[in-house]
Amino acid sequence: MNFELNDDQQAYIASARAFSDNELAPYAAHWDAESVFAKDALRAAGELGFMGMYTPEAAGGLGMGRLDASLIVEELAKGCTTTAAFLTIHNMATAMIGKYCQQAVVDEWCPDLVMGEKLASYCLTEPGAGSDAGSLRTSATLDGDTYVVNGSKVFISGAGETDVLVVMTRTADAGPKGVTALLIPADAEGVQYGKKEHKMGWNAQPTRMITFDNVRVPVSQRLGEEGQVSPLPWRVSMVRIISLLSSVRAARDSGRDGLRTGAQAIRYRHRGFPEHPIQAGRHADRAGCGAANDPTCSQQARQQGPPGDHVLRNGQAFCHGRGIHGVQ
Repeated sequence: MNFELNDDQQAYIASARAFSDNELAPYAAHWDAESVFAKDALRAAGELGFMGMYTPEAAGGLGMGRLDASLIVEELAKGCTTTAAFLTIHNMATAMIGKYCQQAVVDEWCPDLVMGEKLASYCLTEPGAGSDAGSLRTSATLDGDTYVVNGSKVFISGAGETDVLVVMTRTADAGPKGVTALLIPADAEGVQYGKKEHKMGWNAQPTRMITFDNVRVPVSQRLGEEGQVSPLPWRVSMVRIISLLSSVRAARDSGRDGLRTGAQAIRYRHRGFPEHPIQAGRHADRAGCGAANDPTCSQQARQQGPPGDHVLRNGQAFCHGRGIHGVQ
């Protein structure tokens, strides 16, 4: 098999690298120190197509595969791990809307989402259930042509600053097959936001709890049919990879040769992805997080001070529960 990158992929890398070097890296330490959510940078990323990388072309996105998107994300993570991480979450939610929502909903939301004019959050994690879809309890009860949503989500990236939420809810019996995805405008009546969490890293994006109190959602805003959209493949496809890429960034900036490890792990993942996404994700985690948590790597990064120390903290935050265990 040939694992050499083609001309298009080399062009993706060059474009992402230039954007990262000019629009992310010079400001990343400031954004982290001051907890700045860089919406202007995200809009600029949208102009290059980076906010709709694997959203279907019919919905205005680029329709990329995971390998091409991963090449872009690796370059963006070199500039600002936190911004790159939110970008992947936004991409995941936008792709789900573009693929599964009714055409009228796609037409309403996707043009602005793929341009970064509006932003999306993905809401799965819950108190007491974590990210185990089979155990989530946020309910969506059908009332005529409307769902009534009640429950809470925690550690939601971008919460309070984004425009639309893709919310995983329970519409049937226990287990992942009873989970249904709904699109809920972030300012819908009954949506309430908690305080911004204090974290060890990933400070350039807000993380909050969201409570849904009798939020009414039209059936037309459901993604696919009830129980159709499983959260697992979407999370495995990019969330594990971003933890790897961000950790490779930490390794590189603190003097370690993480590039070769990252490239090997990405290629391994793509050989196994669509058949074995979980196994591939585990290998990606091990490769990237080993670099970010290596004692020599950590010491060198801390000696650098800004920006090396904030890069290290962000890389470690991804490894320890993708930032969740870094909440203080």
